[in-house]
Amino acid sequence: MAFRVVVGGIGILAHVALLSWSAAVLAQQPAAQQPAVQQPASPPPPSQVPSEAPATPALAPAVVTPAAPVLPAAPPPAAPSASPPPSPPPIAPKPLPNWNAGAGIFAGGDSLFGFSGFSGLAALSAPTYGAAFERRVGPRTWLALNAMGSYDSRDVPVTPADEPPIRGAAAVHSLSGSLLLGLRHEIVQSLVTVSVFAAGVISAQRIRPDTLRSSESYQGLQYSPSNARSVGFVGGMTVERQLIEALALRLSLDLASLSFSRTTTETIDGLGVGTPTSFSARRFGVAVRPGLQLHFYF
Repeated sequence: MAFRVVVGGIGILAHVALLSWSAAVLAQQPAAQQPAVQQPASPPPPSQVPSEAPATPALAPAVVTPAAPVLPAAPPPAAPSASPPPSPPPIAPKPLPNWNAGAGIFAGGDSLFGFSGFSGLAALSAPTYGAAFERRVGPRTWLALNAMGSYDSRDVPVTPADEPPIRGAAAVHSLSGSLLLGLRHEIVQSLVTVSVFAAGVISAQRIRPDTLRSSESYQGLQYSPSNARSVGFVGGMTVERQLIEALALRLSLDLASLSFSRTTTETIDGLGVGTPTSFSARRFGVAVRPGLQLHFYF
């Protein structure tokens, strides 16, 4: 019995000695020859974790991105040169009107016709009314066409007849008209426009007095039925002032006229029988004969 106990103790001791020797041999081997056995790490107890060094989480491997090529910086834009601002485009001048039309009244006188007015062979001073049309043919030149007319009726004293009915006056009627075609040229263009004109004229006039009774006669001038035809020239000047846009007031003055006329007159004798008489005349006159007109430009 005692022998079995001794042998068992010796066996236990031999087994312990063998384990000790094996542990020593393993401890002397290089670390590179030991197989790496990774054991799952168990978290340390809370008492062994230092408070000042918190655990750092495992970082993912950094991905290296190739750097973009560095381009040279673009030069700054050149500063604009100090130049004056562009001037606005020039304003086109307003086109000049090429037409104008006018109308007005003109003084009478003792000439057969005129650029401003006429009254007739019998020296009747009725006003004349007229209309004008002009067309621009140059920068300062106009072609003018004028039409004028006048009518006059007045009572002229007569010597009373010897027998009734007795009257103290008889009426004399005068009708005349003319056409003028000529040129007007502007010589001054300022606050007022001053022009000179020259025109050719054709004119006609008719005078019809009341028939006188036996022993009646006109006191002063003798009036007889007559017809007159005339051609000639007239010249003068105009002064024009613009009132508003496209409307102007014009003062015209006849200064000289030259005419060739033929007149047919009936001479009535005491029995009331008329004898026609014709005669021709040449006439040159210098006179200031005004007229006032309104002209519209378009």
